[in-house]
Amino acid sequence: MALKFNNMNWQLVIPGLIILAIKLVGMSLFIVYFSQIFSTDDSTENSWSSTSSGRTDCPIRWTFQRGKCYFFSVQEKTWNASQRACSEANSSLVIINSKEELEFLHNNTKAEDYFTGLSVGGAEGRWKWIDNTELNTDIFMIPLNSHTSACVVIGLTVVGTISCSVPNRWICEKKA
Repeated sequence: MALKFNNMNWQLVIPGLIILAIKLVGMSLFIVYFSQIFSTDDSTENSWSSTSSGRTDCPIRWTFQRGKCYFFSVQEKTWNASQRACSEANSSLVIINSKEELEFLHNNTKAEDYFTGLSVGGAEGRWKWIDNTELNTDIFMIPLNSHTSACVVIGLTVVGTISCSVPNRWICEKKA
């Protein structure tokens, strides 16, 4: 019994093969990039993503805002471990320099609290940022008698305090 290829409808087979090839390429790309797009770890590798203007300013999973890149962690660490994680990504815990920046951070924290770079520093027990500047109370105030907590967190609507040794999410920042 000989096979007859004459009876095949090539007009239907060729487009089917083209569609199959496109699906295979698409699925391969999806599998390769899926772990990078939907990863839940807090790796802050130096791969780059585009901003809305088409420039490549910030690493993947970082948010661009007014010349800075912000990283909102999904893991929880102590304040010191959070600072180390930021340092490993060539950044630091966030320093809030304006009311506009505070509003941006509030809008991006959702329902979680995040460590900032503000803590009680030195023997005098004053609120200081990690760059050793003092808190500007025109931007926000820390509740009275908060020195026992020692570290500042920011959430959707609040700026509060927490013990630096309690694991929490954190925000890193660096220049774009």
